[in-house]
Amino acid sequence: MFGKRKQPGDKSDHVLPQDPDSRTLTTAEVTGDYVYVVDEQDEVHVLPQRNHGHPVVLGSGLPGLYAGELSIDLPGSIGEVNNLSGSFRFRSKRSLCCLAERLRVLGFRVGELVWYPPDGSSRPARLSCDPMRGYS
Repeated sequence: MFGKRKQPGDKSDHVLPQDPDSRTLTTAEVTGDYVYVVDEQDEVHVLPQRNHGHPVVLGSGLPGLYAGELSIDLPGSIGEVNNLSGSFRFRSKRSLCCLAERLRVLGFRVGELVWYPPDGSSRPARLSCDPMRGYS
């Protein structure tokens, strides 16, 4: 489903424990902004939005399959999901589309997908996920 796993980028991230507020995402999650990391079992873990939160979503330098931010407008409804993570810097548009599908399987309505170039070389792009036409 997702591409290659990645470790958090900063060596100091490898010793940080998992944040006690980190949890597996469910449709009962309250409205708010979150950072997320997909683990090696395709589970989506979230933590309320904060600076440098990605390394402690799983903690201990554990690898992720994808990471970014998402906003929950109402329980069961995600307004936006993106790949913005300075710790992981995933590039794959296809994997962002895979994440959207995984969220739908979990029971979420998914709004906009926004893809950020990990190097900041261009503006973010709204992503359209059509496996037959590509990911643009």
